[in-house]
Amino acid sequence: MSKRITIYDLWSQKGKRKWAQTHIDTDREAKAAFNAGIEIISCEPDHYFPKVREVVPRAFLSVGLKHGTVSSEQEDGRIVYFRLNKNGWRFLNELSQFRI
Repeated sequence: MSKRITIYDLWSQKGKRKWAQTHIDTDREAKAAFNAGIEIISCEPDHYFPKVREVVPRAFLSVGLKHGTVSSEQEDGRIVYFRLNKNGWRFLNELSQFRI
């Protein structure tokens, strides 16, 4: 695909195409995965996230915290608030660039 993969692309190809997905931890892993034909990449919203989006602009990214990181809704709210404040709301701006 020459454009960024969207949710519409995923839904419209349901039952017609299989999509490969993997989890990465660094931008180098993301680039290697995408070059190998893996178009759905999951990662954490950490310091690598902006670089991941930069090196694989056409990949579909699934971004979330590691399983077990959050034990309650209150803790989830604190983590999100901390990340937003730590990054000067840059994190939210990065997420707003995704097509949903």
